[in-house]
Amino acid sequence: MPSTAFKNGDETNNNQLSSDAVTFDSPSIDAYPYIKEIRELRQRLAETLKQWPEYDTVYSLQRWLQSQQYNVDATVPLVESGLKTIALLGCFDYSYENPENVSQTICSMILTAPYFPGGIMGFDKNGNVVPIQPLGRVRPKSLMTTGRVSDLYRISILECEGIMQLLRREEMRRQQKLGVIVIYDITEYSTAMITTSSMKKLFPESVSKVYVINAPAAISALIQMVKHLIPQQVLRDEIGEQFLLPYWGGSKVAESPTGLIRMCGDVPDDIKENAIKNMKRIPKEKLTTIKINARDQAFILIQVNEPESVLSWYFTVYSGDIDFSISFNGDLIWPVFRISTEFVPEYGKIVCTKKGLYTLHMDNRHSIFRAETIFYNVQIANRDGHAVINK
Repeated sequence: MPSTAFKNGDETNNNQLSSDAVTFDSPSIDAYPYIKEIRELRQRLAETLKQWPEYDTVYSLQRWLQSQQYNVDATVPLVESGLKTIALLGCFDYSYENPENVSQTICSMILTAPYFPGGIMGFDKNGNVVPIQPLGRVRPKSLMTTGRVSDLYRISILECEGIMQLLRREEMRRQQKLGVIVIYDITEYSTAMITTSSMKKLFPESVSKVYVINAPAAISALIQMVKHLIPQQVLRDEIGEQFLLPYWGGSKVAESPTGLIRMCGDVPDDIKENAIKNMKRIPKEKLTTIKINARDQAFILIQVNEPESVLSWYFTVYSGDIDFSISFNGDLIWPVFRISTEFVPEYGKIVCTKKGLYTLHMDNRHSIFRAETIFYNVQIANRDGHAVINK
């Protein structure tokens, strides 16, 4: 859908923008709150920010510091691990001009992506980014058998980084610190759960407001988790009617009342069958078994003798979940994800750009009592697909 939302600021309000940008070169930067801590954090992250300069802004660094009450020592490792996770998933490889670009990217990731809730409505009247989660229409049972747990992580992190990219762009344009206003629409809500804890670790202090609309009166526990429970008229006043899509009571121009927001619903049978058909399956007799006690971890060591080899993995957890990651010579090259395979096996592949020792981590240290049994298969193949190791 062609976008006019951000072209030359067509849909922003007419409030005068600040003429004094808060950058590290601003004449007034010395008077900025917590600038001492921000500068110290920037200095200690100099090498990290050279790799990912997108986050080398006053506002971005301040958000990380805010999440740790401006404790620089506590913030440094969070930024380093957070940006590395975002980078390992390829999030910095994408450039977005508008929310439609983000939505199109997400929907191209996996076949069933349109049935995962989410999307970005645009900006509100003050320039804040407004994502919306139509959680009430989520059908977990319909989705459980159609994709890996890691797919949900990848989609969620990619979309959050898309939101942050739009936020940074708008902050630069308006020359002021902005935020993210999240709307949860729980019409038809039944068993879906609101959870943002995983994303807070990677994108801290970004959400400035959370709105829940169309909430059934019975969901009192949910209401206690959010800051505002409001009718559509208040939403129009707060966000701005011209910035809300028609489905939510606004007048924003779009090709459909919901625009490109992913509205969930039941996955159609043909799409579900196609998704299941294309999943990787390895017979159990070809899998190696390993048992990992509670509070323990296991390592699968793979020697790669040729650069540009392809390392692929496949595993199932008998019950519960496991923290899975991959490292090379001690450096993380696949981020830590807590994986459950109750419905779908976990599998994937990466290109090993260098020869050497690669380690697959199976970490059960989060479990207090329960041991986990893992059935796995790891392969190394040449670029032409010829397997050279099968472990």
